[in-house]
Amino acid sequence: MLQHLQTAARVAEMADALDSKSSNRKIVWVQVPPLAPLPKTFPVNPGLSTDNPGFFIRHAISLEICMSVQEYQIRRDRLAAALSQDGKFRVVLVKNTTLAQTAQQKHQLPQIAMQYLARAMTAGSLLASLLKGEERIGVIVSANGPIQRIIAEAMQVGEVRGYVRMQADGNIQECQNSLGQGTFRIEKICYGQLHPTVGMVDLKQGDLIQDFEDYLNHSEQIPSAVQMVTQWDSSGSLKLSGGLMLQAMPGTKLEEIQQLAQSLKAYPLEELLQTCTNDQILQQILPSGLTLTNNTLLDFHCRCSLQRFKQFLATLSLEEIQDMQQQNHREMVCQYCSQEYILTDQDFAEIQQHIQNPK
Repeated sequence: MLQHLQTAARVAEMADALDSKSSNRKIVWVQVPPLAPLPKTFPVNPGLSTDNPGFFIRHAISLEICMSVQEYQIRRDRLAAALSQDGKFRVVLVKNTTLAQTAQQKHQLPQIAMQYLARAMTAGSLLASLLKGEERIGVIVSANGPIQRIIAEAMQVGEVRGYVRMQADGNIQECQNSLGQGTFRIEKICYGQLHPTVGMVDLKQGDLIQDFEDYLNHSEQIPSAVQMVTQWDSSGSLKLSGGLMLQAMPGTKLEEIQQLAQSLKAYPLEELLQTCTNDQILQQILPSGLTLTNNTLLDFHCRCSLQRFKQFLATLSLEEIQDMQQQNHREMVCQYCSQEYILTDQDFAEIQQHIQNPK
C-alpha cells in the first residue's frame, strides 16, 4: 500500500511542478500502475505516511495536466546522453518544447525568428551536457540579414535562456534567408578559466543545423552529426522542439560514424519525440546497448533580478544615475527573458548611495 501511495505522491508532485495557466482546477484521483518507473530527480515527500492521506487531497491539480508517469516522462523537457556499449559513439538527445514555447511567449517572436532561437537553444543544451555544474555554453549568431543576432545560453544543470534581435523594419516573413552572412560562435564558460573558450565558423547554410554541425566537425574537430526538429500550428506557435547530436569517440573510424549518421536520417525524430521517452529513443539509436551518462531536466530560466540591475547601474557615474531619474527613465527590461523592472525613488537613492559610498 505504501508503495502505491508513494507513486501517487510523486505524480502529484510532478503535476505541481508543471506550469498550467488554466483556472479550471479540480481535485482528481490519479491512477497509476503500482510499479510505474519514476524519474529519480523527483524526491518522495519526506513527510509522506499512510497516516497522512490528506496529503493527496491537498494536491488540487488541473484536469489538463493530470497524466500518467509515462506521459509525463514523454512530455517533460529533458536532456539524455549515452555512450554506446562498444565505446565508439556518444549520443545526446534534447527535448525542449516547453522551454522553447516559453521563450516564444516571453519574446512574442514570429515563427521564423523562433525557429532560429529554438535551434540555438537546442545546440546550447546539447553542448552543455558535456560540461559540469553551472558551467555554461553561449551560442552567439551574428548576421547582416533581417535577423541580426541570436543569443542562447545553456547550463549543464538544465537552465536555458535566449533572445533574438531583429531589424526594426525587417520583414523576415518574406525573406528566404533571414540571417544572410555572418558567424556562428560558441563560448564555453568553465570553472577555473579566466576567459571563455571560443570557437567560431562562418554561416554557410543559414539554418543553424548545418552550421552547428560544421562547428563540431571543424572547430572542435570531432566527427559529428546533428538533427533538429520543430513543428508549428497554423498560427505560427511552436508545437514541438528537439534535437540530437551524434559524436565519434576517440579511435572510432570515420566511416563508422558516417554509416550511423546516415541511418539516423531514416529515424522519424518528430514522431519519436512525441511518443517515446528520451531513454527509449536512445535505445533505438543504439540497439546494441548503451550506458546512460546524463539525464537532466531542462527549463527556460533567467537569473535576472531587480537587485542585479541595481548592481549594474551602480557601476555608472553619479551624474548618469541622476540624469536617468530626472528624465524618468525607470523601466528596465531583461533582454534574455523580457522581464520588466521599474525603479522607484528608493531604488535610485540606494544606487546613488552605493556610488558615493562603495563598500
